[in-house]
Amino acid sequence: LLTLPGVGPEKQYCLASAVNEWLNTEGQSLVIKAELSEKMGETKSQKKKQRFNSRGIFTPRPCHRLDYDTSGIVVVGLTRNALSLTSNLFEQKSIEKQYSALVWGHPREDKGTIKYAIGKIPSSNFNEFACYMENTCLVGNRFLKNITVDNFVDGSLRDAETDFVVTKRFTITSGSSVFKYSKIKLYPKTGRGHQLRLHCASIN
Repeated sequence: LLTLPGVGPEKQYCLASAVNEWLNTEGQSLVIKAELSEKMGETKSQKKKQRFNSRGIFTPRPCHRLDYDTSGIVVVGLTRNALSLTSNLFEQKSIEKQYSALVWGHPREDKGTIKYAIGKIPSSNFNEFACYMENTCLVGNRFLKNITVDNFVDGSLRDAETDFVVTKRFTITSGSSVFKYSKIKLYPKTGRGHQLRLHCASIN
């Protein structure tokens, strides 16, 4: 599932809409508890401020995103204040994210940091996320030569950083073929689109 709705009617059903369907039926008591808990903790000045700042009905939504093919934990803000406060924690990098990945090959180092900027390259149908590596660019699984910063969509290229630690290396033999794989832990310091996949691919 997409975390949030995409472009087009076929991409409207997503994690956010599925969660809200559930919260409006079986999960309704969770929203009620969250709202009550928040009201009990408010001071008089906060209650007064809340009355003046009331901006219509609030719909719970994710405080961050996961890429389409990534599984993991997604935090959903059940109240306006919870969404705001938790989203700020993600923006301030106060929340540490850790991912496990199974990758092809054996990295040369047991641990390291990958620092390649990520942005969008114009494509015929849509803009693709790409990793910029000094005149080379990784788009999908293709390495393109003679690419400069000017080839990226204006304002899309941003610094990206991922720490990695190899936890296991193993080799599978099938007949005369040998396949090398590694299990690694990934610690993204930034949250760019397709960052983990692109950074892993950038070091082969």
